[in-house]
Formats: sequence, structure tokens, C-alpha cells
Amino acid sequence: MASAAVLTLVLTTGCATTKNLEENRQMIDNVKVTSDQALRTANDAKASADQANRTANEADRKADRALQENARLREMIERMERTYQRPGK
Repeated sequence: MASAAVLTLVLTTGCATTKNLEENRQMIDNVKVTSDQALRTANDAKASADQANRTANEADRKADRALQENARLREMIERMERTYQRPGK
């Protein structure tokens, strides 16, 4: 009878251990899925940030060109004003 109790204890412990291992395996799988999702989200965020940076750089280049053109036009207007100024006025 003692051996039956021992066998029951061993089987119960084994079943509990197996269940615990399965639960741990499931938790690990869940963590892997969550980790993969976080990595994809981070990669998407980086891609968005890279695109925003490219857009900002392009806007900066366009602003520089506009400022240069503005300065060029201002100089042209000043030359025209000096050229067409009438003496004595």
C-alpha cells in the first residue's frame, strides 16, 4: 500500500511538473510574440522617423534656396532702383 501511495505521489508530482512546464512554455511563447511585436513597432517608428528626417532635410534645402533667391531678387531690385533713380530727386 505504501508503494501505491508513492506511485500516486510520483504521478501527481509528474503531472503537476508537466503542467507547470507547459504553462512556462506558453508564457515564453507569449513573450516571444510580444517581443516580436515590439520589435516591429520599433522598426516602424524608426522608418517613420527616418522619413520625417528626410522630409525635414528637404524642407530645409528648399528654405535655403528660397532665401538665396530672395536675396538675389532684392539685389536686383536695388540695382534697378539705383539705375533708374533720377538725379536731383
